[in-house]
Amino acid sequence: MRLSHVLQTGVWCRLPTVRARAVAAAWLLFSAVSGAQDANHGKQLYNTSLAPGELSCSAGACHGPNPLARQNKIQNGDTPDGIAFALNTVVQMAGLRGHINGAQILDLAAYIADPASATGAPTLQLSPSALNFSATAPGNTAPAQTLSISNTGTAALSIGTVSSSSSEFPVTTNCATVAVGSSCTVTAGFAPGTLGARSATLSIAHNDVSLANPLLVALTGDSAAAFVSFSPSDGLTFPPTTVGRNAMMQTVEVSNTGNLPLTLASVALNPSASSFVISVAGTTCVSGFVLAAASTCLLGIVYTPAAPGGEQVQLVIQHTGIGGSTSLPVSGTGVAVGAGNATMTEFRYAPLDYYFMTSREGEKALLDSLNGWSRTGESFPVLPDSGDAGSGRKGISRYYFDQVARNNSRGSHFYTLVESEKLALTTLNPGNAQQPRLPFNEGSDAWAYAPVIEGVGGSCASGQLPVYRLFRAAAKFPDDPNHRFTTSRVLYDQFVALGWDGEGVKFCVAAQ
Repeated sequence: MRLSHVLQTGVWCRLPTVRARAVAAAWLLFSAVSGAQDANHGKQLYNTSLAPGELSCSAGACHGPNPLARQNKIQNGDTPDGIAFALNTVVQMAGLRGHINGAQILDLAAYIADPASATGAPTLQLSPSALNFSATAPGNTAPAQTLSISNTGTAALSIGTVSSSSSEFPVTTNCATVAVGSSCTVTAGFAPGTLGARSATLSIAHNDVSLANPLLVALTGDSAAAFVSFSPSDGLTFPPTTVGRNAMMQTVEVSNTGNLPLTLASVALNPSASSFVISVAGTTCVSGFVLAAASTCLLGIVYTPAAPGGEQVQLVIQHTGIGGSTSLPVSGTGVAVGAGNATMTEFRYAPLDYYFMTSREGEKALLDSLNGWSRTGESFPVLPDSGDAGSGRKGISRYYFDQVARNNSRGSHFYTLVESEKLALTTLNPGNAQQPRLPFNEGSDAWAYAPVIEGVGGSCASGQLPVYRLFRAAAKFPDDPNHRFTTSRVLYDQFVALGWDGEGVKFCVAAQ
């Protein structure tokens, strides 16, 4: 502080008019300041540089550490108007203008006038002024960070309650009484409970009258992560399925429930050698796939038991999300081929007007439990296996065409025991790849007998019922293919009248 120039030159005496104006300005300044003078605060100001590039009053080149030494006539600044006059009139003190207010001038004058009245005051210095934590997943804890509290004042600093406004930002401290020239620390952590940007306020109670009390410190952090979850979450269970037959494909929905993207490093069944396979046709979750935040992909699994009894594998996805690996149990039960009859039962899915039939009891139970599916009342007897050599039974092969209807949103099943039709379908997909719009052979659904005469006008052997096939073709039903099978000639003729193609007799079953 450069009070010395004005105090030594005596310009106050030579410039009475200027002095009068400055005193008047000081009176206006001090009249707006309430509260008593604080010599302790004045002592802090005396020992502090009040503006960039300016010395403190206590500097040896200025007035020295003790005002009573009267170095450079510091006693001329023992009144507020004296200090104000110097600030307003001396060019060399222009650097302090705007950096010292009326209350500070009052306190500074009180200390200069009576240094003994300043018993000392603490000065709290905080570093850093705020804490920001790196991205941390919910349930995890970020590395702790510390705040340093230093006492650069002239009396002991007392630290009271130190608290956080949020349990996600826990705090601890060793601060209590901080001696002059000493410091202590406050340690803060970050343990987010949910995703997203998080914030809290650290509150520090203290006895430094020059600062707001409590002192508030901003705590911020970001909770970010990627998580893999499955639906269904408890696993896939296939219905009992006859050995050698394909169960209806089941689908797993894989979701990223976090707010960061993740990459699927690998998608596999463990063990890999089993009766379960991942269907290419029903799968979008593949190795290398990037699953965006809050998005899903699909994984289809087909079960073809090779032997009777229960079997279980794990669907395992390695990924870059939390945990690195997520698994789901997949199980099924193979049923031995047996004698006797089975029943082919027709279902309809009303939302898409889609007909489907199956002889598999497990699939029937599944469809009975699903919304939108209902039995049509149409059924006919079939055989559960190929029988003995020479029985004449033919396998009813079940094919699935994925993404062939309703703007690629629906597939369709097709059944046949006619060898020429099977050959034509095999030619279309010789590797039996599970790909959209190609016929995928799901194996034999049941067994029946070949017609004596196949097709329109066809017939069966004595004691057998003809099974007629209907087709909802594209000419009259664009983008909505579907087949129906019935032993009822009345129903067959009725649907032909509605525009369906009548394809005649396609297989024969025992008369009931």
